[in-house]
Amino acid sequence: MVDGASGRLTARMPTDLFGGEGVVSEIEVLRGDLAEVLYAATAPEVEYIFDDSISGLDQDEDGVTVTFEKAPSPARYQLDGWFLMYNAPGGLVASMRPGRLPGEIKAGLSFRSEVIEYDRRDTGRQMDILESRFAGVRWEVPGLLKDMREAPDFFFEQVGQVQLDRWSSGRAVLLGDAGYCPTPLTGLGTSLALVGAYVLAGELAAADGDHRTAFARYDQIMRPYVGGAQDLPPGGVAGYAPNSAVMIAMRAASMRMMGRWPVRNLVAKQFAKAADIELPAYPQRARR
Repeated sequence: MVDGASGRLTARMPTDLFGGEGVVSEIEVLRGDLAEVLYAATAPEVEYIFDDSISGLDQDEDGVTVTFEKAPSPARYQLDGWFLMYNAPGGLVASMRPGRLPGEIKAGLSFRSEVIEYDRRDTGRQMDILESRFAGVRWEVPGLLKDMREAPDFFFEQVGQVQLDRWSSGRAVLLGDAGYCPTPLTGLGTSLALVGAYVLAGELAAADGDHRTAFARYDQIMRPYVGGAQDLPPGGVAGYAPNSAVMIAMRAASMRMMGRWPVRNLVAKQFAKAADIELPAYPQRARR
């Protein structure tokens, strides 16, 4: 301890006073260092909220709902980690799934129709189209339509496949969805794009920059894989967005059967298409 007037030491407590333990110790981890270690170890799996205080606790039989002074209220959509879908007659589909970030939800609204004209830059008009199509639909749809207006990443596009006789012209070549979009209904768009990029890069390297040879080989290798991947799952669009209540009930029954034989084997073949190609082994080339 230090005397305030003279600055003279008035008492000492060495670290070995109590055998290196107790109020003074030989080894000490500072609180800030410990907090940093614990935070780094748990941050990938734990949501931390800083600069905020708890303002309310609402308990029920299922748990506790915590309200904060600054942070937004807990999400009203309870997914419990599931991808939820709702079908309504007329080929209407509403869906929600967990996002990558804590509390983030990815929502989708789909409808069947003839080709419609719309301004791709007018998102307000696109939202109007969805509100008109889904007017009166139940489940969580009214809330989704309301939240849609404030969504920072709204996206509106038709669901369609890209089928071309050739993927290149001169020195230009198409890759991924631009050349052979299979639609989200197949779940294979990303696989096609990645495999296509691998094959295209490998053939360009193997042809030593001769784009004509590389593009022809790229088409030859990818064409069968793309053709198989573009086959829609059983039921196609009608299976995803049934038009009638009867078909919706039948689709629900078929989904319950997916875990049983023989439906399970049929569905498994559809999912196995992602790996239904033998990739060429291209030699490694040193960077220039």
